[in-house]
Amino acid sequence: MCFSYDQIELQSHRLAKQIIQQSKHNPVRLNLVGNSSIELKNRNLEFDKMQTQDGSLPLIKNVILQDQVGKLYSIEPCENGLKFAQGEITYKEYLQNQKGENKKLIGFSLAFITLFLASGWGLVTFL
Repeated sequence: MCFSYDQIELQSHRLAKQIIQQSKHNPVRLNLVGNSSIELKNRNLEFDKMQTQDGSLPLIKNVILQDQVGKLYSIEPCENGLKFAQGEITYKEYLQNQKGENKKLIGFSLAFITLFLASGWGLVTFL
């Protein structure tokens, strides 16, 4: 199965743009992979013009939002992050959902590795 990294970047940019535009909190900054960041002065950031030196789109690590009290929230550009930004879930629920997804990913990876090793062992044993 072939999967393009451009699709990951485009999905990240699409969700980050939705988070910035639809957030009930004030978007402050975009943190990019590679320890660089972009300060957000308004909600109309042009993602088309955000290209690196090699012409690719930078990968967004997280979006920093600030509430009315001044508390900062770091969220990843994902569906759970969008739900938090829109006010559908709390930050605590967002963090719990992210941990749950990470646990599922680790569980599926371990199950796949175990299945792969068991089938290899079975082939060696019976051949």
